[in-house]
Amino acid sequence: MLRRNALYRALALTLVCGLLDSIVAPAAVAEVPPLASGDETIVVTAHQVKTAKGVLKYEARAGRLPIRNDESGEVRGYIFFVAYVEKTTGAPRPLTFIWNGGPTSNSLLVHTEMFGPRRLDHAGFVDNAETLLATSDLVFMDPVGTGFSRPARPEYDREFLSTLGDFAATAEFIRAYRARFHSGHQPLFLAGESYGTWRVNGATEILVGRG
Repeated sequence: MLRRNALYRALALTLVCGLLDSIVAPAAVAEVPPLASGDETIVVTAHQVKTAKGVLKYEARAGRLPIRNDESGEVRGYIFFVAYVEKTTGAPRPLTFIWNGGPTSNSLLVHTEMFGPRRLDHAGFVDNAETLLATSDLVFMDPVGTGFSRPARPEYDREFLSTLGDFAATAEFIRAYRARFHSGHQPLFLAGESYGTWRVNGATEILVGRG
């Protein structure tokens, strides 16, 4: 398990450094500035990918969003994500949040082997002709304690490392992402693998309860 986690961390670093590059260099690099104290800057780059449905131009976003206490507003943790937003058609699109199983797994496998616009094979990163980006904008989320997601302080980790805490943090991340990127109008889908399907159910119940 430790050896596998070390491999995932190495691959995640490769992902952040290299996945956001398309076959050519990014067309543009921008930053989404913080909205409030505790927010971190989000990096945004422009790309394109060849899919079975044609060439898609898309925006890649990478960074961490703060998870705050509902009552005090204090930042209790940060969740890392990589998101892809299609820029070709301009038509309204669904927004899908995707994560792996675990609960000790980041989203690397569903990201780089299944649904992301770039797929990792023996030759490195190549275009994923079957990427789900052809159908929906995508947000790949790493739960706290995986990938680059961490509690704001070590003593806060227990708030996230339980089933209900995991559900609550996931729901808050989805709310924070939609607020940060003004995507509340997009139809919302949640997708998970293995234990991630349980996270889908729990986060859905919380989101529905909040309206």
